[in-house]
This record gives sequence, C-alpha cells and structure tokens, in this order.
Amino acid sequence: MDESCPSGRPVATSTMKFTARRAACFTLTRLLPGERYIVCFSGVKRADALARVADFRTVDLANREVRLLAISGDHPEAVSAGEFNVMETVFERLKHAHLPHIDVLIHAGGNVHLKQAFEDAWVLLKRNAEVCASEFDHRAWEAALGAAEERLRGAYRFAWNLPLSRQCLAITSNLMLGGDQDIYPNFVICPELSSEGGGFVASTIVRLARRVYWTYQRQLWDSEVSAMLESDSATVGANTSTMEARLQRQALEKAVARADGAVAELRSVKVDSVAAEGVLLTKRADLQDANSKEQAAAKLSMKEGRGPAPLESSLIPVTGHVGFLLLDSLFSALASDGSQLPTPDSGSRVFLPDTLWTMLEAKLGVDSHIRCL
Repeated sequence: MDESCPSGRPVATSTMKFTARRAACFTLTRLLPGERYIVCFSGVKRADALARVADFRTVDLANREVRLLAISGDHPEAVSAGEFNVMETVFERLKHAHLPHIDVLIHAGGNVHLKQAFEDAWVLLKRNAEVCASEFDHRAWEAALGAAEERLRGAYRFAWNLPLSRQCLAITSNLMLGGDQDIYPNFVICPELSSEGGGFVASTIVRLARRVYWTYQRQLWDSEVSAMLESDSATVGANTSTMEARLQRQALEKAVARADGAVAELRSVKVDSVAAEGVLLTKRADLQDANSKEQAAAKLSMKEGRGPAPLESSLIPVTGHVGFLLLDSLFSALASDGSQLPTPDSGSRVFLPDTLWTMLEAKLGVDSHIRCL
C-alpha cells in the first residue's frame, strides 16, 4: 500500500481457483522491506471480502532489529469469565501503531486444540472399521476417511474464525510449530495410539491429524507441503491394501473354522464327509494364499509407510543475519504412515533427531550470513 495515495495503490493482482471449504496457499513475491501491504479478496461473499482483509508490514532490514512475540496454548474454549484471552491480549498489542512494530508472531504449539475433534474422528474410523470387518468396502472406507478429515478441518475453521484470532493472523507475520495439543495429548506415548494398542485405525487417525496440521499450519512457511501431501496420499493406498488383506484373511480363518467344525460333526455321526473335507481343503488353500497376500501387502506398507516422516524442524531466515530455528521433538517420533516409531534399545526416545543436525550443517555451512538463531 502506497501511503501517499489516500485509497492505496494496487501493486499486484492474481487470479487463482480454490476449492470450497479447503485450505489453500498463495505466495506473494517481490515485496519490499519495511513496507505496509493490504491483501483483499474478490469473487467471494461481500461480507467476507470486507472482513477478511490482510494488513501487514514486511520486516525493515534497514532497522537492524527484529521484534517478535511468542505465544502457545491458545485454548479459547477453556477461558472462563473474567480470565484473560490470549488473542485479545495479543491483538491489543498488535493494533497500536504508536508502539514498536511486532515483526513476527511465533505460535509455539497448542495453536489449535484438536482433542475433541480428534476423538470424534477416531470413533468414526473405529466404527467403520468394525463394519468393514465382514467385507471390505473401498468406497465406504474412503468416505469415512474423508468425513474424519473434514471433522478435523472443522476444528481449525472454528478456532481461526474467532474474531480476535482471525484478526491477529491477518495483521502480522506468523510462524507455527505444532505441539501435542495440535494432534492429541501425549500422542507420541499414548498406548491406545500405538500399533499394538490401536492398530491400523490409530495410525490412520494420527496421520490424518498430521495431514491437517501440515495443510493449515506448516503450509504457512513451507512451500513443499503440496509434495508432502501427495506423498502422504500414496501411503494411504499401501495401508488400505494391508487392511483389506488382513480382513480377507480373518474372514477365511472363520470360514476354515466353520468347515472344520462341519467335518468333525459329520465324522462324529459317521456320515460321509468326503464333500465337506474337500470344501475344508479348498478353504485352507485359500487361507494360505490370503496369508501370503497379507505378508506381501505388509512388506509394501512397511517399505512405503514405516520410514521417518518429513522433518518438522526447520531453519527460516527472517533477515540477512537473523533466522528462526523451529525445533520439533514430537512429530519426529512418527513414521510416515502415522504409527509410532520404535524406541531405541535404551528404551528412551531421542529428544531431537539426527536429521536435524544434518539439516543445520547443510544450511549453515554454505555461505550463510546468519549470525543469530
């Protein structure tokens, strides 16, 4: 916005197509340091066009200062009458032009409390998994995954459309790193969310919650999120194949047990059981074949889904000499399919993964001018 023009001077326009009720990202380029910019939207409801306006100022490199404000644990549902609202306090600080400008607002975990939405989506998947136990239905399972993910998205739409939260996000730069409240309390060590305690459904709901976190929070600073989401979708196919093979094997085990019981009953009453024995042999052969298919699907799923997830920690330069180092000690404990990675032989998890130090050495060792983290 050119302040010498009373009504502002348009400096750039862009036309993009977005899907309704889906978070999307656009990038502003060639911004000048230390300037104020206003971003408006058209092609939407008039009320939204007037209310959803971004008004921010870029970092002034000539000032040689970076002023930041860090918050965590924003839980508006837990605020009682008379208590301070985090976002109300933050907004009161950001809106006063006579106070020193806040360049970056850091959200250090607990940015969206997902616990209730997570539990709702978890129950939805568990019930659908029980229905699919008799006969797997791809369409029904995919519909359940979509409904569960939509429930998680709804929590973000609620939290970030609260008036003060929406205004704080719109008038300053934001850096976000998730915490356990952004997924589920203690999700890394929760027994019900482990492969042994929760099985396929547990890893699926954690993967969906992480996927929504990537879409709404990580996408604000990472341009690679689109590729990450595509890779995540590829993992879904391998996991679904494993689940289908497991359900088919379990169904055949029940069929073999019934055929075995029928043969035993015929023999007990001394009736010709040749036909029943033939059926039993066929069922056993089918079961052996199903076991082989399940093992093959599990190996493929292990290959595609049990590797480490993308590194959540990141180094983000803000000025020529100052960078923000976002350190993650939670998401690094998950595999790419959402399951918990096994702990080392020592029985304790590594607080920060080795890949973090590799990333730091790579970024700081190549002509880096960063002097302050």
